[in-house]
Amino acid sequence: MVAAAALSVGASCLALITAAVLVRTERRARGAVEAGLDRIAHQLAALDQAWYWTPEWQAGEAEADDDLAAGRLSHHDTSEDFLAALRNIPAADDPVRAQ
Repeated sequence: MVAAAALSVGASCLALITAAVLVRTERRARGAVEAGLDRIAHQLAALDQAWYWTPEWQAGEAEADDDLAAGRLSHHDTSEDFLAALRNIPAADDPVRAQ
Protein backbone atom coordinates (compact mmCIF):
# COMPACT_ATOMS: atom_id res chain seq x y z
CA MET A 1 0.00 0.00 0.00
CA VAL A 2 2.82 2.41 0.84
CA ALA A 3 4.57 1.64 -2.44
CA ALA A 4 1.37 2.27 -4.40
CA ALA A 5 0.85 5.59 -2.62
CA ALA A 6 4.47 6.59 -3.30
CA LEU A 7 4.03 5.65 -6.95
CA SER A 8 0.85 7.74 -7.13
CA VAL A 9 2.58 10.76 -5.53
CA GLY A 10 5.55 10.31 -7.85
CA ALA A 11 3.29 10.23 -10.92
CA SER A 12 1.45 13.34 -9.70
CA CYS A 13 4.73 15.18 -9.16
CA LEU A 14 5.94 14.11 -12.59
CA ALA A 15 2.70 15.36 -14.13
CA LEU A 16 3.05 18.73 -12.35
CA ILE A 17 6.69 19.07 -13.40
CA THR A 18 5.81 18.20 -17.00
CA ALA A 19 2.99 20.75 -17.00
CA ALA A 20 5.31 23.41 -15.56
CA VAL A 21 7.95 22.68 -18.20
CA LEU A 22 5.35 22.89 -20.98
CA VAL A 23 4.01 26.21 -19.67
CA ARG A 24 7.53 27.62 -19.37
CA THR A 25 8.41 26.43 -22.89
CA GLU A 26 5.23 27.96 -24.31
CA ARG A 27 5.96 31.27 -22.57
CA ARG A 28 9.51 31.31 -23.94
CA ALA A 29 8.26 30.55 -27.45
CA ARG A 30 5.63 33.30 -27.19
CA GLY A 31 8.28 35.69 -25.88
CA ALA A 32 10.60 34.86 -28.76
CA VAL A 33 7.83 35.46 -31.30
CA GLU A 34 6.90 38.76 -29.64
CA ALA A 35 10.55 39.84 -29.57
CA GLY A 36 10.87 38.99 -33.25
CA LEU A 37 7.75 41.00 -34.08
CA ASP A 38 9.09 43.92 -32.05
CA ARG A 39 12.37 43.80 -33.98
CA ILE A 40 10.50 43.81 -37.30
CA ALA A 41 8.35 46.75 -36.19
CA HIS A 42 11.47 48.71 -35.14
CA GLN A 43 13.16 47.96 -38.47
CA LEU A 44 10.10 49.14 -40.39
CA ALA A 45 9.96 52.30 -38.29
CA ALA A 46 13.67 52.82 -38.95
CA LEU A 47 13.06 52.57 -42.71
CA ASP A 48 10.22 55.06 -42.42
CA GLN A 49 12.53 57.50 -40.64
CA ALA A 50 15.61 56.99 -42.80
CA TRP A 51 15.27 60.58 -44.09
CA TYR A 52 16.43 61.80 -40.68
CA TRP A 53 19.83 60.19 -41.17
CA THR A 54 20.51 61.63 -44.64
CA PRO A 55 23.57 63.91 -44.84
CA GLU A 56 21.38 66.87 -45.82
CA TRP A 57 19.09 66.50 -42.83
CA GLN A 58 21.99 65.94 -40.45
CA ALA A 59 23.64 69.13 -41.76
CA GLY A 60 20.43 71.00 -40.90
CA GLU A 61 20.39 69.42 -37.44
CA ALA A 62 24.00 70.54 -36.89
CA GLU A 63 23.11 74.06 -38.04
CA ALA A 64 20.16 74.15 -35.63
CA ASP A 65 22.39 72.93 -32.78
CA ASP A 66 24.92 75.69 -33.59
CA ASP A 67 22.16 78.32 -33.63
CA LEU A 68 20.87 77.09 -30.28
CA ALA A 69 24.37 77.08 -28.74
CA ALA A 70 25.03 80.62 -30.05
CA GLY A 71 21.74 81.91 -28.66
CA ARG A 72 20.26 82.58 -32.10
CA LEU A 73 16.68 81.79 -31.18
CA SER A 74 13.56 83.58 -30.15
CA HIS A 75 10.48 82.80 -28.08
CA HIS A 76 6.96 83.93 -28.91
CA ASP A 77 3.99 83.63 -26.57
CA THR A 78 1.38 83.65 -29.32
CA SER A 79 1.19 82.76 -32.98
CA GLU A 80 0.45 86.43 -33.72
CA ASP A 81 3.74 87.43 -32.05
CA PHE A 82 5.53 84.80 -34.10
CA LEU A 83 4.03 86.00 -37.39
CA ALA A 84 4.81 89.62 -36.53
CA ALA A 85 8.43 88.66 -35.90
CA LEU A 86 8.56 86.91 -39.28
CA ARG A 87 7.19 90.01 -41.00
CA ASN A 88 9.89 92.14 -39.35
CA ILE A 89 12.80 90.09 -40.71
CA PRO A 90 14.66 92.26 -43.23
CA ALA A 91 14.42 90.80 -46.75
CA ALA A 92 18.22 90.62 -46.98
CA ASP A 93 18.33 88.32 -43.91
CA ASP A 94 15.48 86.12 -45.11
CA PRO A 95 16.80 83.38 -47.41
CA VAL A 96 13.33 82.82 -48.88
CA ARG A 97 12.62 86.45 -49.77
CA ALA A 98 16.25 87.18 -50.76
CA GLN A 99 16.00 84.89 -53.82
